[in-house]
Amino acid sequence: MNRALKAYPRHGDRLWPALARHIARRSTVEDRGSLEDLVQDPKKREPPLRWGLQYMVRGDVWLNDGTVLTLDQLADEAGVARLPFLEDMPEHIDLDLDSDEE
Repeated sequence: MNRALKAYPRHGDRLWPALARHIARRSTVEDRGSLEDLVQDPKKREPPLRWGLQYMVRGDVWLNDGTVLTLDQLADEAGVARLPFLEDMPEHIDLDLDSDEE
């Protein structure tokens, strides 16, 4: 992981190293802030990345009439708590490698 991050271009998009560290459970406060900022405002990136951030990560819903609703709007209307833009990753992943189940 360290070798890959060091090899990443110095002027490359900082999204990818931040996301890699987050998935590897090594993200910094700055990484998480950067990731949350992009999810909250996907227009900071060009399509198709913008669309992925908006519809797949943030979870916006495109209705048949062309209206786009955010999950926050739907949660507010339903009177339920909003979901976080980024969840903390558990420190460890529990894997049972000896299990016969698939």
